[in-house]
Amino acid sequence: TTVRRYACMTLTNLTFGDGKNKALLCSMKGAMEALVDQLRSPNEDLIQAAASVLRNLSWRADLASKKTLRE
Repeated sequence: TTVRRYACMTLTNLTFGDGKNKALLCSMKGAMEALVDQLRSPNEDLIQAAASVLRNLSWRADLASKKTLRE
């Protein structure tokens, strides 16, 4: 759980204000599915970290990324 939380925190930093990184992550279907799966964790800290990544991905996302996030 700790490693997954730190991975989410890293993704939050990498996607903050970086459209290229956002688009890259959104284009990786498996990564997006894994990220959403973290929201089902019983660990509140992990849920919060995953939600932070999703928040960054949705902020000023390009059209393709928005489509992926809706799916």
